[in-house]
Formats: sequence, structure tokens, C-alpha cells
Amino acid sequence: MSEMSNRMWKLHALVRSLLAVGVLLGACPPLAADDDVDDRKGRFVRVNNSSTIVVLRFNGEWFFNFLGVRPVLSLEPSNALENEAREFLTSLLERQRIVLEFDRAVPGWDGERNFVGYVYLEDGTFLNEEVLKRGYGSIDDRTAFSRLEEFKSVERTAKEQGLGMWKERKLVDPSLEEIDCSGTIVFAGTCGVSKPELIPESKVLPEYPRKLRRKKIEGRVVLQAVVSKDGSVRNVVLVKSPQSEFTEAARVAVEQWRYRPALKGGSPVDAYFVIVVDFFLYRWGR
Repeated sequence: MSEMSNRMWKLHALVRSLLAVGVLLGACPPLAADDDVDDRKGRFVRVNNSSTIVVLRFNGEWFFNFLGVRPVLSLEPSNALENEAREFLTSLLERQRIVLEFDRAVPGWDGERNFVGYVYLEDGTFLNEEVLKRGYGSIDDRTAFSRLEEFKSVERTAKEQGLGMWKERKLVDPSLEEIDCSGTIVFAGTCGVSKPELIPESKVLPEYPRKLRRKKIEGRVVLQAVVSKDGSVRNVVLVKSPQSEFTEAARVAVEQWRYRPALKGGSPVDAYFVIVVDFFLYRWGR
């Protein structure tokens, strides 16, 4: 093959590759606020958590995130509330088509497969509101959005009615249990022992497990540890975690934290303490 023919062959191959990329990108275009309703629809696939669902759109799976809603994460070891919320959404959405509406004040697409907005069923059921109404989520106001005051009213009603996460529940809180003050180490907040205070500058953020970040999985880890009289953390044990990867990441971070120790009669003492570590993929900069 001559040098000229070889160059032409390489050029044709490059053009074919670019065309293929163009087809792939065009097969699943991003959404825009001005798109037709049909372009903003998708078929429900599964619940990721109580503020994110997976939707089939143009033969690809996309994450539709409920703008202004933070998923429910309880302290209950059984995950009963999270499972209740998941079952509610699954029963509501099964075999349904989903419609996404953007808030013009908020960027709705992160450049990958995540959209954030107001999510509806075709019959007009407003999912963001349904989750807040039943106490299966709380308001996420880290980014200003136009329906914030409306959402606050819905959340306030759920609180007053004691629904979902606002219902009085038996949490991982030793003050709710029978107290035994005879041990050499007792729970902070009981038996005259104050609670330790985290020193903010010592709070190392846990590393978000890459696999779970890629799958958009969020969760809450609840640990029990001894906060020593010197402020260090030791004897960390698991109370609750949705994923083993979250458990390890939380443990590694928490063991580096330092506290102002619990006090009894003005003197530092060792104390058992419950530590909560949340893993959230925040709505922006996921």
C-alpha cells in the first residue's frame, strides 16, 4: 500500500470512529427544560433510595433525583424505615412512565447520567411531594429552588402528624434503654457522664467507595466506640451499615477523629459513644 493510500485509509477509519461516537451520543441525548414532554419521559426501573429512582430512557438507565429531597436514613439497625420507603415507591412506580420537570433556577443535568428536578407520574402524581408528605425524606435546601416554601409546608405537616421519619421510634440511643452505672465504662449522656465533643479540625472525611459512587448508592453507618479520656477513638464496633465498603471507610475515618472527652464530676473519663457517618452523593458535584 502506498503512503498516500495508507493515509487515506487511516483518515476513513478516523471518520468512521467519529461517526460511531456521534451515533452513540445522539442515541441518549441529555434533557433540557424546553424539551418536549416525550423527551423528558422514561420507564421506571428501580428505586435507588427514597429520593432517587432509576429510569430507562432511550435504551439506557438514568438517575432521576428528586430536587429538594434528602433520602431518609434512620438509626434503626433493621433499616425498617428505609425498606418501608423503598417498598412504597416501588409499589407506586411499578410499570409506570416517569416525567421529569426542571426548575429553571437549578442546573438539571450533571453531564453524566444524573438529572435533578421535579419528578411526576403521567397521571400528575408529584413524587417529590409524596416522599415528603409521608415522612420518607426531608428537605434538602443546600441549593435554592423555587418550590422550597411549598416543600416546607408539606414537611411541617408530616412532622405534626408524626409520619415516617418523624414518628417516635426506638433508636440506637442508650438513654432509652435500662441504665447500668456499675461498669467502669458507661454510655456518654448517662450516669452523670457528659457527651464528648468532636474537635472539628480533626474530622477526616471518609473516602467514598468508588464502586458505590459509580452505582449512586448512599447510606448511613452507625458505629459504637469508646471515646477515651485523652479524646482518641477506640474499640469501634458496627451497629448498622448498608454496605461493607461504607463500614470500612467510616471506621478508618472515625479512628482518626479526636474529641474533647466526656466528663464526670469535672474529670475526663472513658465513655461509650454512638457515632453516625452519612454517605451522601450531593446533588451537585457528584
